[in-house]
Amino acid sequence: MRWAIKTLLHSGLTGWFFLSFAAAAEPLDAGMVIREAHYAILPEEIGLGDVQAAWAAGRFQPVPPSGRLPVTLGGEHLWTRLVWDNPGARVRQVVLEIIDFLEDHTALYFENEAGDWEQHLAGENVPFAEKSLWGREPAFFINIPPREDWVVWINNASDESQWPLYRLHDPADNFLRLRRGHDKWTGFYYGGLLALACYNLFVYSVLRRKEILYFLIYVMTFGLGFFLYQGLQFEWIPWLQSPFHNLIMASVMCLSVVALTQFSRKFLVVADYVPWLDRWLRVFMLIMTGSTGVLLGYAVVLGVDRRLWTDWPGFYHGIFPVLTITIMVGYVVLALAGVFLLRRGCRQARFFLLGFGAIFLFLVPAMLSQVQGRPVLSDIVWVQIGSGLEMFFFAFALVDKIRIMRDEKDAAVEKAEHESAERTRLERAHAEIVRQKLLLEEMHQQKSEFLGIAAHDLKNPLNAIQAIAWLLEEDERRPGQARMPAGERVGFITDVADSAERMLAIIDTLLEAETLDSGRIELNLKGHPLGSLVEAAWRGLSSTAKAKGMVADISVPDGLLVLVDEARFRRVLENLLSNAIKYSPAGGSIRLEAAPDFVPGRVMITIGDSGPGFSEQDIPRIFGRYRKLSARPTGGESSTGLGLYIVKRLLELQGGSIRLASPPGQSAIFRIDIPAA
Repeated sequence: MRWAIKTLLHSGLTGWFFLSFAAAAEPLDAGMVIREAHYAILPEEIGLGDVQAAWAAGRFQPVPPSGRLPVTLGGEHLWTRLVWDNPGARVRQVVLEIIDFLEDHTALYFENEAGDWEQHLAGENVPFAEKSLWGREPAFFINIPPREDWVVWINNASDESQWPLYRLHDPADNFLRLRRGHDKWTGFYYGGLLALACYNLFVYSVLRRKEILYFLIYVMTFGLGFFLYQGLQFEWIPWLQSPFHNLIMASVMCLSVVALTQFSRKFLVVADYVPWLDRWLRVFMLIMTGSTGVLLGYAVVLGVDRRLWTDWPGFYHGIFPVLTITIMVGYVVLALAGVFLLRRGCRQARFFLLGFGAIFLFLVPAMLSQVQGRPVLSDIVWVQIGSGLEMFFFAFALVDKIRIMRDEKDAAVEKAEHESAERTRLERAHAEIVRQKLLLEEMHQQKSEFLGIAAHDLKNPLNAIQAIAWLLEEDERRPGQARMPAGERVGFITDVADSAERMLAIIDTLLEAETLDSGRIELNLKGHPLGSLVEAAWRGLSSTAKAKGMVADISVPDGLLVLVDEARFRRVLENLLSNAIKYSPAGGSIRLEAAPDFVPGRVMITIGDSGPGFSEQDIPRIFGRYRKLSARPTGGESSTGLGLYIVKRLLELQGGSIRLASPPGQSAIFRIDIPAA
């Protein structure tokens, strides 16, 4: 909204600035005097010498005070003889602009200071390279010598206007400054139309509503038609001259009116509110579509036989005022339709009527000036301001309609939600019951797995302790000489201690997993030498590895510090090294390597074994709770399925991570990433 207001203010200020130049161009300059003005209707084939002879023969008449001049359309030309006085001692550079709607070809002749006759050309049928002054508006850039009785002869191939036919800009810089300002304004205008077209194309691609499509077509066709009207394409397409240029321009403008009518019908939903008015708008669309066909057909016929242009000049020159009046009537009907529908309760007609208000405020006066055959540069600026404001308000009307539709949709959705509130509540309650049921089933399953693992892993040590207790009890009942030796008795007691230690380790592992899950663990993160931590972890496992005949390859650089909780990180290393020993065959090897990571501030530790590794089915479950994997300890050691789960959770709490770096079916390689101190 803020962008739209800024654009509107900028457009109004810019238009006022450039229109101030138009107000500065007076019909006559106070320093110059047109002392005489005569005219004559002469055959088109005669030259300047014959015209001078006609003047000498008295065939020219003074321009009447009423300003009424004969109309020339074909076979005859209007010749005008002007006598100027340029008092003073300087050459004046001026621009003489012809005020005519459809000026096909105009030639201006005057005698320069060397006594030679100069010819300047202007008009729609004159190639741009041969024109006295660039642009569609017929105008002459001339140097007036400082003398009295300076005669100018002007040959108008066609004329529909009253006197004065000419507008004098003195000095020429007034007109050139006006033209430059108008060019800047024109660039801003077409840039705005292009931005508006791109925006509506994007909106249509999202919403797919027909009124947006018709508005997009209207913007594009109106912009193209006005572009052709200004003759801006002549610089690149010099051969597209009148009458084909004007016929194509008029046909494009007819299509723009058809698109505007369709946009109005769909935007205001006329068929729903007032069916009879919708039928009249359909008839108007058929008229404008037929006009488009007539104009294009006439252009094709003229392409076959150009004589029809000169033989029937009245049709060509009369079709444009009729078409302009028809379009104005159509605009009036569409505006009245907006008023009628607004009174019927059509809310979206508000900004729609503002758009038509801009048309009647700026566009209609300029079009009336065109019908009267008196266009000037300021009229073009008025048309651009009016059409720009119109399209701005139409675009705003589309936004307003989308907002209204959204509000209606929100109200309908709110009503539907209100009506289905009880059903939604029951569905949510049912979903919550199902979720709680699944959660209870999962908890029950985990509890069953926990009890199964605990019972299985604790059963063997308890059986061993029970068997040894029976043996010792039976041995106590034997006579002294039949009792077992003291050394054998000590061995059985050692086995009892080992079984109790295994049970305690299993219980500690289960309790540690529950502590991690509850979040009640506290860490003391400090910098510790990694080599010392690895050495302490390996010290308690080296005897087990030696019993299996395994070789350890440990490589840790000196001075490598890690930021960890000493006891918890040593637990991680013990778990991983214990697994490496547990799952490697007798005579196998274990590798531990450490080095700074590629990421600054991190340390990478790699631990590998020579075991069978993990299967593809194991990999998704490798760090889960109570997971029994395919690999089995090679020395009959026990496994709770919690070791890797505890390792992963402890590393995450210390800012680290762990991943399996070996492919399925190969010896396991784990990579640990931990912060450096």
